[in-house]
Amino acid sequence: MRSLARHVVVLVLLGACALTGVADPARAAFSPPTSRLAADLLATTPGGRDRNRALAAWAKRASFDDVLWVLRHGPELLGSAEAVLVEVALKRVPRDRMGLARQLRLRAALLEPEDAKKGLARADLERLRPRASVFRIALLLPDTGDYSDFATSVHRGVLAGVAFDRSATAPPLEVVRVGTGDEDVARAIAAYDSVSRRCAVTIGTLLSVPTLAIAAASRALSAPLISPTATDESIGRVGASISQVGPGQRERARVLARASVAAGQRVALVGNRRAMQGEFARSFVAEAESLGADIVRRELYAEGGGDFRAIARSLKAAQVQVAFWDGEPREAEGLVRHLAGESVKLQLVGGSALAPEQHHANMRALFEGALWVGEDWLLSAELTTIVDSLARAQGESEGAGSLWIRGFLAGRRVAKVIDSGARTGEAVTRGLIHPDPALRVSGFLDCRRDGARLPVFTAKRNRAVEWAGR
Repeated sequence: MRSLARHVVVLVLLGACALTGVADPARAAFSPPTSRLAADLLATTPGGRDRNRALAAWAKRASFDDVLWVLRHGPELLGSAEAVLVEVALKRVPRDRMGLARQLRLRAALLEPEDAKKGLARADLERLRPRASVFRIALLLPDTGDYSDFATSVHRGVLAGVAFDRSATAPPLEVVRVGTGDEDVARAIAAYDSVSRRCAVTIGTLLSVPTLAIAAASRALSAPLISPTATDESIGRVGASISQVGPGQRERARVLARASVAAGQRVALVGNRRAMQGEFARSFVAEAESLGADIVRRELYAEGGGDFRAIARSLKAAQVQVAFWDGEPREAEGLVRHLAGESVKLQLVGGSALAPEQHHANMRALFEGALWVGEDWLLSAELTTIVDSLARAQGESEGAGSLWIRGFLAGRRVAKVIDSGARTGEAVTRGLIHPDPALRVSGFLDCRRDGARLPVFTAKRNRAVEWAGR
C-alpha cells in the first residue's frame, strides 16, 4: 500500500508537469529535489541513474541531517539510492563524529559485493546495526491480553512526548510500534529483533520480566533501551545503555527527607525487617544524615506486626521528632494506635501506605498530618494543563494519567537528546545519562529537565492533599 501510494504521487507529479507545459516530464520528475520531503519521496520511488543523480545533487547541498533522515529507510525502499546517499554522507560527515563515520563506513561495506567484503559476511555486518537510525524509535508494547489497554496510554504518551515542542525545521521522528503479545518473553525478544536493526533507540515494554530480557539483548548490542514502566529497578543496572523513567526509591527517599527533616532533629526508623533493609529506607537515612539529622532509634519488627506499645514508648523516651515508617498498611494502623495511646507527638513520614485511603475509615483520623512521597512523577502545573489537553485529544477521557505521563517523559527525553545532536545509538546513550552519579548507576532518566516533579502528600481531614511545605 505504501509503495502504491508513492507511485500515485509520482503520477500526479508527472501529470502536473504535463499541465504546466514541461516538454520532458521524466526529466522534471528526476530534477534535484528542493525539500527534505521531496527528497524522501524521490529516494523511495523506483528509479535508475537519473533519479540517483538527482538525489546526489540534492544531498550535496542539503543539510547533513536531512541526508541522514532520508537514510532512515532500508534497502527495501531505497534500492540503489542507498549507496548514493551513503557515499555522499560519508564525504560530508564531520571529523569529530567518529562514531557516525564508523557506522556509515559499515553501511557502505554492507552494500559492497560479497567478494569485496574482506572476510566479513553480510550477516556479520547486519549484526553491527549499520542501518539503525535515531530518526526511527522502536516502541515495544503488548497488543493482546490484560495489558493492551495500559499499553495504549503509554503509546499515546510516547507519541506526544516525541512531538512535543520540537522545532518545525527538525527532522521528524518516526515511532515504530511492534506488539509483544501478552508480554510473553519469547514474543518480546522476537519483537525487539524485528526492529533493532532499523531503529537506533527502543522504548518498552511494560512488565519487568520481558523488559529485563530485552535489556540483556540491548546490552549485547550496546543499543539504548528506555524502560517506561517496569518496576524492577535492577533493569537499569543491566548495562550502560539501559535507562528507566523511574522515579526510583533513592530519589523518592531524598525528596521525602528534604521535605521532612532538618539539621539537629532526632529521627527514628520504624518498620518490618524487609522494608528496613530496602533502598527506600537506606536512602532516607543517608539523606537525613547528610542534612544534619541524628538517627536515634531503629525499631524493627517481623512482617505482620510487632510490639507497637513498646515501640511507641521507646520513641517517646528518645524524644523522637521524625519517624520514618515503611511496611504494610495494617502494620501502620497498629503503630499509630499506640502512638496515640502513649501520647507520642512526632512527624510520621514514609511511603504511600500512609495515605488515608489505605486504611479503615475509623483509623484515618490517626494519620492526620502524616507525610508521604508519591510513587509517580507529576508534571508542573503549566505543563499539566497542556498535556491534559493533548491526552484528551488522543482519547484519554481523564487527561494524562501516570502511564501516559511515563510514556511522555520517555519520548520527550529521547527527542531532546536527538535534537541536541545525537545521531548514533551510542550518542543517545551518552545523552540520556543522569548528571547525578548516584542515580546514574541505575540508569534513571533526569525527568526533572522535562518538567517532572515528585510530589509529597499529607493527610488532612482524612484526605490526601499535596503538601505545600513547612
